[in-house]
Amino acid sequence: MTLDSTASAPIQPRMVWGLIALLLVVTGIIYSGVLGHEFLIYDDDTYVLQNPLIHPLNPASVLRMFTRTYFRSYTPLAHLSHAIDFELWGRDPFGHHLTSYLLHLVNTALVFLLSCAVFILWKQPKAGGIQTPWSYLLERMTPTIIFGAFASATFFSLHPLRVESVAWISDRKDLLMTFFILLSAGAYLLYSVGYDTPEGRRWYLVAFASALLAMLSKTVASMFPVVLVMMDAFLFRHPHNREVWSRLLREKIPFVLGSVFVGAFSLIAVTGILRHPKLYERTTLEEVLLPVYTWTFYFLKNLWPTGLTPVYVHPPFAELVLSLLFVGIITVVCLLLLKRNAHFWFLAWGFYLLFLLPTILGRERAGIQPWADRYSYLPSVALAMLFGAGVMWVWSIAKPKLRLAGGALSLVLLGLLGFLTVRQIPVWHDTVTLFRYAVATNPSAIMAHTNLGLALAATGKPDEAIPPLEKAIALNDRYAGSYEVMALAFDKKREHEKAIDLYRKAISLDTNFIEAYSNLGNTLMALERYDDAIQEYLAAIRKDPEFFDAYYNMGIAQYRKGEASVAMEVFRRAAAINPINSDTYLNMGIIYSDWGDEDAAFAQYQKAADLGNAQARELLGPRFRRK
Repeated sequence: MTLDSTASAPIQPRMVWGLIALLLVVTGIIYSGVLGHEFLIYDDDTYVLQNPLIHPLNPASVLRMFTRTYFRSYTPLAHLSHAIDFELWGRDPFGHHLTSYLLHLVNTALVFLLSCAVFILWKQPKAGGIQTPWSYLLERMTPTIIFGAFASATFFSLHPLRVESVAWISDRKDLLMTFFILLSAGAYLLYSVGYDTPEGRRWYLVAFASALLAMLSKTVASMFPVVLVMMDAFLFRHPHNREVWSRLLREKIPFVLGSVFVGAFSLIAVTGILRHPKLYERTTLEEVLLPVYTWTFYFLKNLWPTGLTPVYVHPPFAELVLSLLFVGIITVVCLLLLKRNAHFWFLAWGFYLLFLLPTILGRERAGIQPWADRYSYLPSVALAMLFGAGVMWVWSIAKPKLRLAGGALSLVLLGLLGFLTVRQIPVWHDTVTLFRYAVATNPSAIMAHTNLGLALAATGKPDEAIPPLEKAIALNDRYAGSYEVMALAFDKKREHEKAIDLYRKAISLDTNFIEAYSNLGNTLMALERYDDAIQEYLAAIRKDPEFFDAYYNMGIAQYRKGEASVAMEVFRRAAAINPINSDTYLNMGIIYSDWGDEDAAFAQYQKAADLGNAQARELLGPRFRRK
């Protein structure tokens, strides 16, 4: 039996929905462990708990999300999803994890359906004239195609590389972007099949709207218009006709304009950010080879998912050279297949390379990690489809016994992926567990040791925090972050003089380290050296005029110094930068109360209480409870 011979034997849609239901049940069970995880001291505070753009949820805050950049990025739709979660669930991490969990399930179903459509059109390209494109494709979903799509979706959903995106609340943007990209790609296929019909035009609008929402979820999606052109060329295989391609390119103009709009905001987000010393100094040749290493890295992790960790280290030079050879071989193979009219393979490889490109180009400018499992979430859809296409090809050419053996082998491989995923999920339960695992997996990862020290210090275990920080410094005594975190640990131990020396060491290594300036100021303030503390806060503000912590802490120092009027002005500036910090309003209320202005004090206490400040609620007493 061949693919073409089965094309004339359509099956009932209930088989499609039945397999989707089975896939969702299995995926749901395997990932259910994430629902009991905690918030992490690893960006969850930045993106959710202390994000000034998302609290409180109202029309003004929504406008802020879509008109401002935050934390070196423009991801307004991701912020909106966090804001809705926080409105519904508050500080209970269950609901925040539930949203990510459900998004992964929906993405799994979309991978299945998109794979079905791509496999059909790969063998039977059809562009335009179909009044009901959905029905047209559904009628051509043969058992071979459906089983191939099922293999693709299962490979995608159960692969342990997906765990970071699903288990880490802060990576909501990758889940959202993938959802809308898959939706847009599917809608574009339906539009192309139904081109020049009313139904086709409706699908075009869905494709454009979904693509724009994907770009607003994460700017990586701005590469999507290129994917649409690739689909025209390699999936529908439009003829080399100037008139046809002029029309196809005109159709992409709205998508390109969306990309330009989001790209502009993305550039604004990284303009003027403070530059920090590189953790690894690379040669020019290493910088040139890093993109091909990145493409090789995720490809091999999809094939052999071991040693997964939240922090990867810079590879040795030999691996960079070998990666160039690997990517070259794969590309040549795809070009040879293209000559044999196997266009799908080139399309999948291009999709994979293209969506990893922004993470490579934006690595230094946006301050992101060079490699992380989450970056592979969307690009791996292409590799999952290649896996499904391979299963489909074996099924179509093999004899019954070989089909049975191949099916059994596929189930074993997918079962192994599910097992690895189940084992990986508990790693992300809490911050200390995560970075203990990271240190054990990769003992040479400086950031893993540093983040473990930070997690231990933040959870009240400063004595346990010091050994991993000493290890980080032993690995690289020029990394300022390790000294700063060790200073925090000594602050927790009330060994302030040691902390001061460590903060100053961190600043000497990185003069843009604004957190070190601010924390040094806090230590000096604890020693009642208020003027010295204020100078450190001012040094941080000169580096970053929007740095909330420095303003807030300087307000406290000015108040304790006896300069209440100056403190009030500083707190007002702090509240303008971060309107969701309840302690700022509490302190302003205390100053008004000192001045005898109880009405103004009440207004500030009320703001603090509305934001959940327990001390403000206590000060308000029955007046707050009556509201």
